[in-house]
Amino acid sequence: MATYQLPTIETPEGTLRITLFSFTAYTVPNPVGLTNISEIVERVNVEPGFIELEDVTFEYEDVHTDYADGFWHNFLSDDEPEILLELDEGGTYQSIFRGYVTDTAPVAEETSVIGSVVTRRGQFTCTSMMAKLKNTSVDDSVGGSSWLSTLRVTHSVIGRSSFRTFCPLVNALAAIIEKGFGVTYTLADCVVASNTAWRFRGESVDDASETSNLTWDQLWLDTTVDTEHWLGQLDTSTTLYSALTQICKGLGLVARYKYNSSLGRHTIEFYESGYPRANAVTFDPESPIRSQLHVQSPSMLKGGVVISANKPFWPAPYQNLLWIDEAGAYGEGPEMPISLEADLMIETQFGNYDAVYPGQYDDLWWIDTGSTPAYEEYHIDEFEFAYNLTPTYTSTSGEDWPQGEALARYYYERFGDGIEAPQSFQEYVRAYNTIKATESSTNSVRYMQPFMKHVIAGPEGTKTYIATEVRKDIMASTTQVRWMETK
Repeated sequence: MATYQLPTIETPEGTLRITLFSFTAYTVPNPVGLTNISEIVERVNVEPGFIELEDVTFEYEDVHTDYADGFWHNFLSDDEPEILLELDEGGTYQSIFRGYVTDTAPVAEETSVIGSVVTRRGQFTCTSMMAKLKNTSVDDSVGGSSWLSTLRVTHSVIGRSSFRTFCPLVNALAAIIEKGFGVTYTLADCVVASNTAWRFRGESVDDASETSNLTWDQLWLDTTVDTEHWLGQLDTSTTLYSALTQICKGLGLVARYKYNSSLGRHTIEFYESGYPRANAVTFDPESPIRSQLHVQSPSMLKGGVVISANKPFWPAPYQNLLWIDEAGAYGEGPEMPISLEADLMIETQFGNYDAVYPGQYDDLWWIDTGSTPAYEEYHIDEFEFAYNLTPTYTSTSGEDWPQGEALARYYYERFGDGIEAPQSFQEYVRAYNTIKATESSTNSVRYMQPFMKHVIAGPEGTKTYIATEVRKDIMASTTQVRWMETK
């Protein structure tokens, strides 16, 4: 695509650089006629496990200096043109937003029609580049010679006579980025956020316990292409976005798109849902220009939580549904009880069942790369969301699907009434005269984002909060943040 820049815009926070990408290189007028840029809004956990894709609306008055029908008319007529917004921070540009035009037929209003002299004003909307993954299907190359096939490693598996093929989880995620954005493959595009401590613990099939938290390089997907496993079940029409969200939902992760300006790369950051970044942020000026305190009820839902694995072929005694009911009781089976009122249903397409025949239908494995055999991720010992590591959501020893149970308990505690003593939590909505935050002595727009960690002192004491909604107005250099108390 052709790349060209618009005239820069001076804001209270610094110089805003706007770069356009289109298949046709258009001559840029000066002035360019861009009159306004809307707020950039990011929300976490509007639906558990998801980050809402940003939409940005641009307003313009078309310029006819080089084109009779107007510069913006021509740009918007291109095939999914893109826009990148960056802020100059001492000579280094930091990405604020990159997206593509999603309006299929933007409309320009004509005013001041005097003979052949016409003024046209319009607007168009860009959506985060993450939405590109919704337009790309997992075609039949998945099982062929490309995509994940080159990333697979063959291991022998304890308790099985056959060999299986595996792919490190991080490699599979980087491959989705490669295919979705049409870029060269690199693991650097898959960013493990600083909040991801992986409170999963494993037991191998030979009963050797793993006492420390698992790391990215110890989690592998079974990529054997058959009807039993995640990769073999992906329909050719399944989108990469769907494949990505299936992985994230099954691990309690949230994926966030971020364009790396210094490297010129599309990246995806992975955060543990409900868990803030490691280092707290501060603001300059620290005092908000507006603050509202909201005391929330202890529950976002009143019913139960159901975790389902899309594994209809699983025979007895394996079940593809498990749930935590309204009273906090655990259950599993082929069908939900009629009496169960489920407010939240999380569907994943991979999971672990290994009560009778360890490893028989597993998609996610713990592999000790220092050993010859492949070790199965068998028992999930911890999964929690609070920043101080308490409480933990622990699966019951001996259950068929410990990972799914731990996830159900997490979602129930995080979004439901909770098994523990119900507690109210506080939310602040605060506005700041800046679009930057300071983390580890560095003041940058890149830290003003969801999952920020912030300490707020009030009459009831000092508490730690996580950012669940961030609204940046780059034209006015103000930000509104919704802070949720961590427990």
